[in-house]
Amino acid sequence: MRSRLRRLGGALLPWAVAIFLVLVAGDELPAQPGEFDVARAAAMLFAVVQGAALHWRRERPELVTAVVLVSAFGYQLIVPEIVLPVAGVFAIGSLAATRPPRVSLVGLAGLLALTATNFITALVEDAVLAMALAVGAWALGEAARNRRKAIDEGARRAVGEEQARIARELHDVIAHSVSVIVVQASAADDVFDTRPDQARAALRSIE
Repeated sequence: MRSRLRRLGGALLPWAVAIFLVLVAGDELPAQPGEFDVARAAAMLFAVVQGAALHWRRERPELVTAVVLVSAFGYQLIVPEIVLPVAGVFAIGSLAATRPPRVSLVGLAGLLALTATNFITALVEDAVLAMALAVGAWALGEAARNRRKAIDEGARRAVGEEQARIARELHDVIAHSVSVIVVQASAADDVFDTRPDQARAALRSIE
């Protein structure tokens, strides 16, 4: 059940983010009857692109993070009221969860640069909160990556120990078998001429 819920949540997340951003853009940029608002249409497009990109956040996290950050920057220029780049937070979390810090920290720097624009368009407290949430998302992703890495290393270590144990047992069995063969061959050689029946029995034992 937990696995199904996780998969369902992962599948619904891109839609939820896209719908949320579209609703925010629609609320902040109300449609004017009889007019085509280019800024409003662009904001809607940026919202859909951010949400759709999150669909591939696990398979191609670097590309998704880049697309989300560029789209989020365009979206924030048009809708500066959106203090927290929601899609960027999810993208950086997935990037940190699947890639080492030398890669994910580049994405985090881009997200922090994006959230830093809030110092111009929003309250300082809101900008600081947005940056803190971005760092928190990265930290959670990095913790998940380290935990998964530790589990994988533990599993590899357990497999290696089991292989070593089997190798030791196999070595003991083979060594014992070879010792028995040597003893039987020596016995067969001793009685080959005088007791051929015993020599035959020794050869059958070797076989």
